[in-house]
Amino acid sequence: MLMMRQDLRTPRRSPLTLANLMVVSTVPPHPRPAPSMVRGATSAARGLRADLVEHDTAYELRVEVPGIPAAAIETEVLEHTLIVRAQATLTDAATTEDTHTAAPVSTPAPTPERWLVAERPTGAQERRFTFSPLAILANATAQLADGLLTITVPKATPAGPTRVPISVR
Repeated sequence: MLMMRQDLRTPRRSPLTLANLMVVSTVPPHPRPAPSMVRGATSAARGLRADLVEHDTAYELRVEVPGIPAAAIETEVLEHTLIVRAQATLTDAATTEDTHTAAPVSTPAPTPERWLVAERPTGAQERRFTFSPLAILANATAQLADGLLTITVPKATPAGPTRVPISVR
């Protein structure tokens, strides 16, 4: 989509002509994905953001769940819909194991907390994805690594044309 605005360098008294206009591109940096056989039903404005990739033999769904332990993530299948739920709390990041620390660090006695900034989303979050009938949701597999939940949903091969035998009486 293109949007036009008047060049700010031109004097205000000049009439709005094509020569005084600048073209400003509002095209997103990445091309819009082609319509697929899968629909994401809910918005990612808050919480779980996801990418969905279609391969020849499977769909691959990647859901961001940073700092949320595997025990707080749940997936459910209802007919052709895959539901991903996560329960995020502010203390999840503090309770996850830090594998980068070489030696244990002595911590001082706990003091009362006073939150100054809390920007991470908390509470129950949910995303729903409706798949085509070709998706075999019962055979889906999920892996959690580095805050990214990857769910692979295999596709059924569409049945090709079959011949119907004709009997003669």
